[in-house]
Amino acid sequence: MKVREMMTEDVRCCRPQTNLAVAAQLMTENDCGVLPVLGDDGGVVGVITDRDICIVLSTAMRRASEIAVGEAMSTEVYSCSPEDHVKVALNQMARAQVRRLPVIDRAGDLQGIVSISDVMACYWRSARAEAPSISCHDIVEAYGRICEPRREANRIRRVARVAGA
Repeated sequence: MKVREMMTEDVRCCRPQTNLAVAAQLMTENDCGVLPVLGDDGGVVGVITDRDICIVLSTAMRRASEIAVGEAMSTEVYSCSPEDHVKVALNQMARAQVRRLPVIDRAGDLQGIVSISDVMACYWRSARAEAPSISCHDIVEAYGRICEPRREANRIRRVARVAGA
């Protein structure tokens, strides 16, 4: 099964200059926990998660409306292609220890987002109707790797930068 068959296509995005209050509002209104961050050329230059916002706001002595997404976002973008097999996306999530991946085409344009929840929902639907193209074991293994303790060095540096340390 291909990523394009399970990804969310209607993706909300923001820009590095968007403030955290607006980013959080977009996440709330659209029931999502991540926003791809688009640069001037429209390409994905980062991602910001609800967790990034919470961590930065708990340490910064500034209001959300005073902090730009660019100060808090992750600039290390892990992604997949709409034509990738779902196992490729799962492996990328596991390697990067992320639950969601921007889906970017060969031209560099954002096509959607795929999450571990999308994969699980697709598996659940296909397991009842036909032989699924991924196994429950594949999903559990990827999720286990995603949840392993990880190095927080990059996140800690972003928090320190925003806090003014």
